[in-house]
Amino acid sequence: MSAVKKLFADTLGQVLFRPVRVVSARDVAPRFRRIELAGERLVGASFNAGDKVQIFLEAGARTYTPFSFDGAQGTLSLLVYEHGSSPGAVWGKTVKAGDKALCFGPRSSLDLGAQGGPCVVFGDETSFALGRVLREQRSAAQVQLLFECQDPDDAERALSNLDVEGARLFHRAADDSHLATIEEAVARLITTEQRCQLVLTGRSVAIQRLRVGLKQRGLSLGGQKSKAYWAPGKRGLD
Repeated sequence: MSAVKKLFADTLGQVLFRPVRVVSARDVAPRFRRIELAGERLVGASFNAGDKVQIFLEAGARTYTPFSFDGAQGTLSLLVYEHGSSPGAVWGKTVKAGDKALCFGPRSSLDLGAQGGPCVVFGDETSFALGRVLREQRSAAQVQLLFECQDPDDAERALSNLDVEGARLFHRAADDSHLATIEEAVARLITTEQRCQLVLTGRSVAIQRLRVGLKQRGLSLGGQKSKAYWAPGKRGLD
């Protein structure tokens, strides 16, 4: 890291970011790593379903959704999906116990508030943490999870490590033909459940396709929440 970047990082660490240390980092499935972080300045912080944290790297901040947060102990847990060769992917692959980092947050990203009741969550590998948090907040019976995945078997192993069972996994086809099947499944769920909240996350293109398809079916999406976590060809979304 250059002297200028180091000075910038040190300044941010004192003003905006919370210094944290890596307690553990371990593979839970191919391309998935579970990372536990702790820091004194996390003690007393609040956390709501859908909140994010940002880890400051030399190439800039990268955004993650914690699947667990303990404000009393000052700890948080991340499930990092390693795809591509971006700085975030490299950090996820190489970070180890004892490493230090700078963390910004938790802070609001997807405003789900304290609302209860049934919900349907669509996403991908980057959405597993949100699914875990919502299952804990609202109970597994109330939260239906549908995920598009590069490798459903690996995804199943990662979800099992988070104690998330019963998610519907769809292999991500190169031509996105799988989205028609997901659209049908989502439409069926939100029409059979009264006052069911729809939450769309993950890949930007998939979110847009589902929104268009559901509207064409005449379904009201007024109460839906959406957050694109990434887009093809882009470094990452905040």
